[in-house]
Amino acid sequence: MSLHNISVCRYLTDISGEWSQDHYRARNIVRAIKGDTFNGYAFFRVGGVLRRLDSKNIQTAVDWFVDRIAEEVQFTGKSNTICPIPDSQSTPSSTRVFRTLALAVSLAQRMPKLKVWPHLKFKQPMQRKIRDEDLLFRNLVCTAPIPTGDIVLLDDVCTTGSHARAAQRRLVKEGAEGHISAISVARTMLDPNEVVFGFRCDEL
Repeated sequence: MSLHNISVCRYLTDISGEWSQDHYRARNIVRAIKGDTFNGYAFFRVGGVLRRLDSKNIQTAVDWFVDRIAEEVQFTGKSNTICPIPDSQSTPSSTRVFRTLALAVSLAQRMPKLKVWPHLKFKQPMQRKIRDEDLLFRNLVCTAPIPTGDIVLLDDVCTTGSHARAAQRRLVKEGAEGHISAISVARTMLDPNEVVFGFRCDEL
C-alpha cells in the first residue's frame, strides 16, 4: 500500500554548508507555519502582491501555501475530503484548532470541492517529535465515521513520513476504501543543491 506526498517546498535540517536565499525563505515558511518565532524576514509574492513574512505575520506563510495549492493541485472526482494530521496535543476531548486543521480550513475556503474531516486524533497527548510509526498508529483514533471516496492527508512538514503512514494505516483500519494521498507544506532535504521551491511528489 503506497503513499505519495506532494510538498510545495523543501528545507534543510542540517545547518552545515552554504545556504541560499531560498533555503532561508523555506526555513522561515516552516517556522511560521509551525507558529515558531524566527529572526529576519522574507518577501513573497502572494496572489500577485509582494508581502513581507516576519515572526509577527504568520498568515503570510499560510496564504502562500494555500494559494500555491489552489493554483497547482486539482481535486477532482472523489478526491474531496482533506484530513489534517493532528499534532501531539490533539485528542478527542480537545477543542483547540491545531495548525494543520487551520491550514485545511483555509484550503477549503479557497476550494469549495474540498471538505474538511478533522476527526483523526490521538488517544492521549503525545510527546513531540515521535517518529515511531507503529507507536503513532496505535495511538491514533477516528472520532467519526470515515468519509467515502478519496482522502488527502494534510501535514505542515513531512520529515520521515511516519505520521502520514501511521494516519493512512489508521484510516484503512477503520474502513477507508478510497485512495489516500498526502500534501505537506515542506519536505525535509539533506542535499543543499536540490531545488527548494516547486511541487515535488515523493513516495513515503
